[in-house]
Amino acid sequence: MVLKREVLDELTQGCKTPEDVTKLYAQMLQHMINRSLEAEMDAHLGYGRFQGSCRIFLRGLF
Repeated sequence: MVLKREVLDELTQGCKTPEDVTKLYAQMLQHMINRSLEAEMDAHLGYGRFQGSCRIFLRGLF
């Protein structure tokens, strides 16, 4: 995946120091890890985060 230059500029516009870059990297890494885990869980369960679980829960109540 290739990001457009405008997107990269927007992401890095507040980075003035190496610490800023490190913080941005940490946030991006955590976001990618979370997305990967959500995708893995969706694949494992066979439905998305808010797609089938409510129906299964409600089915047991009625």
